[in-house]
Amino acid sequence: MKQLIKYEMSDGQPVVFEVSEEQTGITFASNPGEIVGKAADTLESALDNVKPAVLAVVDKFRQFAGHPDAITIEFGIDLTLKAGAIVAAAAAEGHFKVSVSWNGS
Repeated sequence: MKQLIKYEMSDGQPVVFEVSEEQTGITFASNPGEIVGKAADTLESALDNVKPAVLAVVDKFRQFAGHPDAITIEFGIDLTLKAGAIVAAAAAEGHFKVSVSWNGS
């Protein structure tokens, strides 16, 4: 079942996300469209949880021979009430799709 959770931006503006019951880790009795919980952190603070992983991937790929001209990282982010932002899982594993390119100059 889909549920709504609310985050606040650092400027106090609310942002509502639709999440599955599995993402919240909690089962709530709620009506459709009703916000079931408010996250303890701001959205910016929650996203800080995934920043070290993203930076680590970029740093490693920058070390490739010839120094790539472009590195593209694609991943999903799950937002939860308890954990904040986490890298979305593909099956039972975390998931990053990485593209590296050199323009040959």
